[in-house]
Amino acid sequence: MKKILFLCFLCVAGSLHAQASSKSITPELEDALLWEISGNGLTSSSFLYGTFHTMNGSFLDSVPHFYTSLGKVKQVVAEVDMVNQKIISPQQEDIMSFAMPKDTTYPMLFSNEDFKYVDSCLTKVMQQKMYSILKPAYTSLMYTILSTTTQENIQTGLDKFILTKASENNQKVVGLETMEEHMKIVYGFYKSMCAGSVKDQADMLLFQLRNPQLTKEVMKEMESLYRRQMLTKLTEPSQKMEGKIKEFFPQYSDAKAEEASEKMMADLVDVRNDNWLKKIPQMIKDNSSLIAVGALHLTGEKGLINQLRKMGYTLKPVK
Repeated sequence: MKKILFLCFLCVAGSLHAQASSKSITPELEDALLWEISGNGLTSSSFLYGTFHTMNGSFLDSVPHFYTSLGKVKQVVAEVDMVNQKIISPQQEDIMSFAMPKDTTYPMLFSNEDFKYVDSCLTKVMQQKMYSILKPAYTSLMYTILSTTTQENIQTGLDKFILTKASENNQKVVGLETMEEHMKIVYGFYKSMCAGSVKDQADMLLFQLRNPQLTKEVMKEMESLYRRQMLTKLTEPSQKMEGKIKEFFPQYSDAKAEEASEKMMADLVDVRNDNWLKKIPQMIKDNSSLIAVGALHLTGEKGLINQLRKMGYTLKPVK
């Protein structure tokens, strides 16, 4: 359980998918965020772009040829159409999975001193009556989002920014997943986070709050690598962070937990990539497209770049 909680912590800290292909062969790629897709019978090129979900949309001004490429296509394809579809609220069963057990309170999970510290940190970004009804793993996620992401970036993150630009250009907007499918994946991940012992979750939450520099370091380094378009290096910060956390939780790694965490990450990345690849060939055949998905969906043996190449397409970095 500690292994799963730790990986969840990495995910909400901004390194989602970082461990997904840790044991697979990583094909060599050039460091680029924007890739041209051609060949295999295509009459016009399409493009693949790796986003960083919380990066402000103004970053695209620094990506060579991004707007030129956007202007060449008939449609923009994203993980989900966030412009025309509304976010679906969790079902009652999901809410119950996130909720603290009725017979447990936060003060019961910590010493008096630790609870005072936890409460002082959490109440800087959320009300006590809000976090007190949530399991610590979900509170950890909420705290990370609220403390590391500005409201501006939430509103103008790269994915939504790109879709908004496409709509303004009267280009067709398409989602690889419906909002219902997308939120089912998201809430399924949250439910996995909240499974198991709330005491273990509380231990990880306390560790996170006692060591805020780790999250900040990972976020800062990942953002720096992304700004330099170093696609192949994006997983390195979380790997360093894992080593540091092992020093505090040397007991967290075991075979069953490793297997469970790998499955969870595969569901978030590899399975979704495979599902998307059933749709992408027809999409880019029918209409020239710019496909914008999280950057770490592009890399690795099961990444979109490698798998599209195996299908016969030519993918070249646009620089």
